[in-house]
Amino acid sequence: MKITKTINTCRACHHVGHSGSFTYGGARTICEHDNACKIRESKNKFKREYPEYRSECKDKDWKFHWYHRIINHDVIPDWCPLKNGSDY
Repeated sequence: MKITKTINTCRACHHVGHSGSFTYGGARTICEHDNACKIRESKNKFKREYPEYRSECKDKDWKFHWYHRIINHDVIPDWCPLKNGSDY
C-alpha cells in the first residue's frame, strides 16, 4: 500500500526545523532536508544581518551553514527537494 501526503506549505513537511533557540534575534524557521543546504546567500548579507556570527563564515563551513536553509514564507520554495520529486 502506498500512502501519499500532499504538502502545500513548509509547515506540513516533517523537514521543517529552526536555527536554534539561542539564535540572535530569535530562532529562524529552516529546512532540515539533507539536500536543502546549498549556498543561496552571500557571506556579506549574513554578516550584515548577524554581526555577532562573523566568525562562523569560514570557507569550509559556509557551504553547510544554517543561514542557507532559512524559510522566509509559508510557500514551498522552488529549490525545495520535495517539490522537485524527492521522496520522504
